[in-house]
Amino acid sequence: MITIKLVLFFIGLSAAAWIDRKTFTIPNWLTASMIAVGLFFGFFPDGSFFAEAGLVRMMESAIIFVLVLLPFLLGRAWLLPGGDGKLFIAITAFTGISFAVYAILAGLIVAVLEAVFIGWKRKMTIKELRQLQIPLAPSILMGVFFSMVFLK
Repeated sequence: MITIKLVLFFIGLSAAAWIDRKTFTIPNWLTASMIAVGLFFGFFPDGSFFAEAGLVRMMESAIIFVLVLLPFLLGRAWLLPGGDGKLFIAITAFTGISFAVYAILAGLIVAVLEAVFIGWKRKMTIKELRQLQIPLAPSILMGVFFSMVFLK
C-alpha cells in the first residue's frame, strides 16, 4: 500500500541520489528534513499520539545517530562521509533499524558491484580501483528498493 510516508521517503531518497550523483554531496537541509519527517511519522504509526512504536523508532534513530557521530568525535571522520551517515539516520527514522540495516547492506553490495563493473569496463588496476570514488546515495536507493521488494 502506497502511503504519504512512503512517497515522501522515496522523494527524499531520490533527491539525495540525484544530487549525490551530480555533486558527490548530500545537502544537510535534505537529510535533516528527511530525519524530521521520518521521526514525525514514527511518532504517529497508528494515528495515536506518542504511540509505543513511535518511541521505539525514536530510540533506534538516536542509537544510529550516536553510532554515526562516534567516528567524528573520535577524529575518524574519514570512516563515513557526513552526508551518507545522515542519510542512514534518515532511513532508520523512516523504516526502523531492522529494515534499515538490510537496506543499507544491500546498498553497499550494489556500490561494490558498481565499482567492480566500472573497474572491469575501464580495465583499471587494483590501485586505480581503490582510488575510484562512487556516490553512495544512488546505491543506497537501490538497496532500499531491493529490500522493500524482497523482504516484504
